Amino acid sequence: VFIDRMPPYMSDFKASGIGNSFYEDCKKSMPKIVHLEQIHAYYPIRKYITWLKNNGVKIVLDCHNIEYRLLEESLGLMSHIKQIGGKLVLRNLKKLEIEAIANADVILCCSELDRDFFIKYNKNVLVVPNGVDYDYFYNKNINKDNNLIFMGGVGYPPNADAVEYYVKEIHHLVKKEIPDLKVYLVGTDKDWFGSKKDDSIIPLGFVPDVREYLKKSKVGISPIRYGSGTRLKIMTYMAAGLPVVSTLKGAEGVVYTNNENILLED
Repeated sequence: VFIDRMPPYMSDFKASGIGNSFYEDCKKSMPKIVHLEQIHAYYPIRKYITWLKNNGVKIVLDCHNIEYRLLEESLGLMSHIKQIGGKLVLRNLKKLEIEAIANADVILCCSELDRDFFIKYNKNVLVVPNGVDYDYFYNKNINKDNNLIFMGGVGYPPNADAVEYYVKEIHHLVKKEIPDLKVYLVGTDKDWFGSKKDDSIIPLGFVPDVREYLKKSKVGISPIRYGSGTRLKIMTYMAAGLPVVSTLKGAEGVVYTNNENILLED
């Protein structure tokens, strides 16, 4: 039934049969701890949670984001038809997420902002902040060319939206002021990007070592419009010694001082 649906990535993961495989493995050797990486790992084994807890198994739920908020914040960017379906899925997703949080013995999250939500449903919440290897990324010689960089795989919807938003709404304004502008899109596949008629935007897809393009860039950007968790791209830009320009949402989960180590603009 449509109203019972979950986001496609979760339904597909469940349909893969991983939940049944997990159950069979547990019958052979009962674990002491089950570490679930995000809510889509909870969904396929949902019906086994009570059985696991009755056997003394501790459930750790590792939450990179607040998943229902990702969907909720994206609704305003959808067509009217997709909004109708999205709202039905949102109701189910939020209910499932709260259930998963309540059933876990420990919740791991990466920001105080996310913790404030999780702790409403489970008092055992630990914040494990994300970090970045400063020594690995730092470059003391900032590039003088007018190059921007955006990092983030477009398989993740907030990143895909950020690229589309920048290309359609922002790039022409910046290029008007800086004619020799170039933008490196690390994580944006050429097939996904398509044949845009602007050689100043360079989709790179996956790269073996992002430092090559950080060294070529003068500013790191994060035009994210929805999502939760921590923006690792901003931490990486900062570690590389780059100035950062971001939306307010794009800097969420990062400790910063606006106009000092970041410039925020919506």
